Formats: sequence, C-alpha cells, structure tokens
Amino acid sequence: GSRGSPPPMDLVDKTALSRVLELRGTAAGSIVTEHDQRITLSPEMVRNITFMAASDPNSNVCILGSGLEALELACAANNSSNRRKNGNGNNNGKKKKNSSSSNVSLLFGNAGPLSDRVPRYLSSAITKRLKLFGIDVRERSLVRYVSSDDNQKKNGDVGGLEIHASKSYDSLDTCRLEADLLIGMYVRM
Repeated sequence: GSRGSPPPMDLVDKTALSRVLELRGTAAGSIVTEHDQRITLSPEMVRNITFMAASDPNSNVCILGSGLEALELACAANNSSNRRKNGNGNNNGKKKKNSSSSNVSLLFGNAGPLSDRVPRYLSSAITKRLKLFGIDVRERSLVRYVSSDDNQKKNGDVGGLEIHASKSYDSLDTCRLEADLLIGMYVRM
C-alpha cells in the first residue's frame, strides 16, 4: 500500500537497526516496544535527523512509502541536499553540471505516489516531477532485506545500510540500494 508496513524484524539485520527510523503519528518521544527493537521517534525528530543526513553530500537517505508525508519528507530532504551541494536552495528543479547522483530515494509498492488518492495520470505527473527534482523514485518495489554495508565498515567508515528490494510483479527483478538512513513512513489514518 501507499503507507506500507514495516519490514518484519526477521528481514532487518540486528546491526542495521540503529539506522532504521519509523515515523508514526505520535507526539511522544522515543518509544521501544517489548517485542520490537525498533525505536519510534516523534515526527519532528525524524524530520530533523533526515535533514541532517540529507545535508551531508556523501550520505544517502531512503524513504519507504508513497503517502503525502513520505513525499513531503523526500522533497524537503532533497531540497536540503541541493542547498548543501549548490550553495543555495534555488535550482528550479535543474541539476548543475557535475552534480552527483541523487542522495534521496523513494521506495514504495504502489504503481505511483499517492495512487490511492489521485488518478493515475496525476500520479504519473507527480513521479515525473519528483524525478525532475532529482529524487530516485522506485515504484512497485518491495523491501526484501535490510543489512549493514560491510564495505563501508572495512574502509573505516561508520557503515551504512544495504536495502535489497524486488519488484512487486517480478521477484527476480531485484535491486540493491545503499543508504545511510532508512525512514519508514507507516503513518496510519
């Protein structure tokens, strides 16, 4: 769905849990449930951490979900990233020459962003606009496994995440994304 559900704990490497954040509709601070080792932060805290990670030109942020909150967070994080790269936030959707690839990815299982709320042609237009602004949009993709990136650890870095995903219509069509932060937008209405 557009809001999705968190990947089961069996599919998330224990060493990768510190880089997986969830955004839920709660104003409480950090919450750790009995059976779940994931930490849930307030929406403001998740946004601040996302902006901080996106403003680093060497980091990648992956957002799970295609709801309005996920789109807003992806656009704001991309804007924060572009300000850092370009020196200001006004690039009018155009990449500068020698600009590196996108460091904000949007991953969801639907056919398009907001596809449960808007007609297909508007969802396609939203996808085109997001890609124009430099956001890596991966529709109809399901997370299969989240692990720590061992290559970064070998180089002395803190280490990031490897997100293994496959298309919802073809489980053999897979991809691997590298990210420093994974945000799950599991907000229920």
